[in-house]
Order: sequence, then structure tokens, then C-alpha cells
Amino acid sequence: MAAVDGVSPDVPPAAPPEAPPAAPPTSQRPCDWCGKEMDAEAKFCLNCKYAQGRQCAICKAPMWQGAVRCNACGTYRKWRRIVNFSTAVPTLLLAVLGAVWTAVIPLLAYYNERNSHTSIKVTGSDENQIYVKVWNTGRKPSALIRYRLKFDRMTGSAEKEATLEPNDEQQRTQSVIEPKEKPVTLALSVPRLKDLLKTQYTPEEVAAHLANRGSWSTIPVTLEIEVRESDDDPGTSQPIRDPIVAEQIARFLPRLMP
Repeated sequence: MAAVDGVSPDVPPAAPPEAPPAAPPTSQRPCDWCGKEMDAEAKFCLNCKYAQGRQCAICKAPMWQGAVRCNACGTYRKWRRIVNFSTAVPTLLLAVLGAVWTAVIPLLAYYNERNSHTSIKVTGSDENQIYVKVWNTGRKPSALIRYRLKFDRMTGSAEKEATLEPNDEQQRTQSVIEPKEKPVTLALSVPRLKDLLKTQYTPEEVAAHLANRGSWSTIPVTLEIEVRESDDDPGTSQPIRDPIVAEQIARFLPRLMP
């Protein structure tokens, strides 16, 4: 309809805008610590700032849900609280290892000593003999086969030796070293049948090597005894050595010189 005298024709008023849909109500629950209402899904309270969940069994401080250790006092939850990993477990492991090692050492020693184990030590000399102590820490007897003296730095004589032998009585009674007995003292001297022995140092070679009497305390000498241990193959032996210096057998060495 046309407008009359400036009056607009009747127009229906516009519909009011629709209100936005109301947010669905959120579930509420009281804070575990201060009691103020809070979102049921919240992990901590906006009012008291405490995490929601269990409290520490020791200091009563709040603990996060699923936490295994209290941030306030460091105590673990459940069975971890009984076994403190920071101290108990390392201490327990050390105790177990110590007990095992204490038990293993004697077993290893017992196993290693199941056969013979011969050792020697030069104890001195006189004008005719070198004195040597021999002992066996194993559990089976060993046999002494040959005896010799080696001058370690003598030039051009690597294959030579000064062969020694015990006196006749010792040869008969002390060539076998029984296990776990007291050390046996041997008196070793120059053999009588030199022509039947391995190549020997000549008296002149020994005299030249030991010409400087003042240096005997630095000239290396090795006493060797061929020993047949209980676990050696038949007919074989091994050298047992005691490295010394010439000064330790100074009274005997003139027997090897011209």
C-alpha cells in the first residue's frame, strides 16, 4: 500500500534476535583440600592451588593423581615407600655382591690349588753352596728336576748356564716337594760331572762379566729350578725362577771363576 500523508504503510516488526544456546551445565565437585566448588575434571583447585588427588602418607601434602613420589618430602607411595631406592637398593646390592665375592674367593683358591704349586726363594750362600727354600702350596706333590744359574746380561751366552746340583742326601730325599709342608732348604753347588751337562759358562766368561766387584749389587742373576708339577704332561717340566742380584750370592760366585 502506498504511503498516505507521509505515514508509512503498516510493516510487521522484525523478529528479535535469537539468544545464543546456553552452555551445558558443568559438573561440579568440592576441592579435596579447601572445599570450594570446582570443575569435576580439574586437576588442581583455582582457589587453593592444590593438586587434586591423594595426600602423602607421611607429610599429608597433596600428591598428583598417579604420582609415585611426594614432591614435598620425597617419600614414595605404596611398596616403594618401604623400599627406598636411593639408599636401600644400592646397599642391598653391595651386601649381596660382598657376600658372593667372599664365597667365591675361597672357591677359586681351592680350585687353583687342586694341583701342585711350587715356589722358590734364594736365601743366601757360602763358599761352596747357594741356599734355596722350596715350598708347595698346592694339594699334590711336585718333583724337582734340574737346577741352574743364569747371568741375564752376559753377552753372547743366551744358551749357556751354570748348572747346579744338591748334595747326594738331598738328591735322594728332597727331590719331591710334598704339599702344604714347611719350606725345604736346598744347598746347591757346582756339579762334579760337568762334561755330561748342558753348555756351561766358562770361568773366564764369568770372571769378565763380574770383573767390576763394586757393581755386583746391580748385576741381575736368575736361579732356575725345573719343576714337574702334578698337572704337567708326562716327561715335561717348567722353570720356576727367582731373580736376584750377584751380591746376594757373592760368597759362592768365586767357585765359578778361574
